[in-house]
Amino acid sequence: MDRPGLGIESLKTETPVIAVIMPNQQGIKEMAWKSYRTSIDAIEQLTGYDFLTTVPEPIQSALEAKAN
Repeated sequence: MDRPGLGIESLKTETPVIAVIMPNQQGIKEMAWKSYRTSIDAIEQLTGYDFLTTVPEPIQSALEAKAN
């Protein structure tokens, strides 16, 4: 959320999103976590889960496409 305590109605298409896919393996400790950034869309496609289902569709689509 943009600020703690605010509800879903506070989300905007500009709200920052951080999504990562990190391998479960030894030897990545030295890698910066930022090198694993991806979009929520990519995670949904990989896992079959549907995230942000309670967020209004136009905002959901924009947030899920971001790869900050």
